[in-house]
Amino acid sequence: MTPEIYNFQDQYKGTTFDACKFTVTKTIDGVTTITDLTDVEIRIDFKRRDKGSAVWSLSIGNGITVLDAVNGVFVIDSFINNYPAFNYVYDIKMIFPSDDPEDDPRVYLKGNYKIYQNITN
Repeated sequence: MTPEIYNFQDQYKGTTFDACKFTVTKTIDGVTTITDLTDVEIRIDFKRRDKGSAVWSLSIGNGITVLDAVNGVFVIDSFINNYPAFNYVYDIKMIFPSDDPEDDPRVYLKGNYKIYQNITN
């Protein structure tokens, strides 16, 4: 599975990131189905493009909320952008509890998250 690219709207340091809702689906042979998120681990790492370690990470209960597991809906919770101004890269990784090879850990989305330095305090 190739992850889709989703670039977040540019943000300013010290401002609020508004909650962002996602519905997880998969398409096999042209048929799209909802992915059940029951017992699925969801992790997001935000990294500097030029560095290997995460600047910050989110997980279920720590910045990610599953709103409706059976219907594949989760949200990245609101937070204050107190991270250094930079153009970060991120990905959303899901780890499934089943032994089904189609449910191997996979990256659902990836993209950019740019934070600008605010000028006015």
